[in-house]
Amino acid sequence: MPKHERELQRLLDELGGILLRREQLLDRERRRRNRMRMEQIAEEARHPFAELDRETLVRDLERELGYERLQAQELREALQLARLRSRAEDGILRELSRHLPGRDLSLPGDDLRARLRRRDRLLAAIPELPPKEARKSLDELESCQQQLDGLLYGLVERRLLALHREGPERKEAGP
Repeated sequence: MPKHERELQRLLDELGGILLRREQLLDRERRRRNRMRMEQIAEEARHPFAELDRETLVRDLERELGYERLQAQELREALQLARLRSRAEDGILRELSRHLPGRDLSLPGDDLRARLRRRDRLLAAIPELPPKEARKSLDELESCQQQLDGLLYGLVERRLLALHREGPERKEAGP
């Protein structure tokens, strides 16, 4: 396998690993939300008409603060994974651009470049946002990266197909 193909394979594997970690993070977030809701339901069931005394309020506040810390940590992890994904996407694009004429990287309406700019703007803005806005922007970033990944996979597929079509011709032309 040529070095170019190996590098594309490595970058695609790296991107796949990042996507797996993203799915695992999403599963953890879902479990945390479910656990939080179940704890609230259980607490209300244990003391349905209890007066809100100081201990109950302190316990509720501590639980809420714990969940907020977990949520902030999950946001940081999601942003870190988005950055890693961005680097992998950029690496794939660099590798492709080394071996493809510029016209092969262009898509209708410069869709690829527009999505890259949008992704980079979102990545730069998210750390400065409050948690709720950051979560919303991360969701928008995820959508943008999914679309970008689809475009990149299409370009990689085109390139690999071209390499395999050229393969037999290179052997025939060789010594």
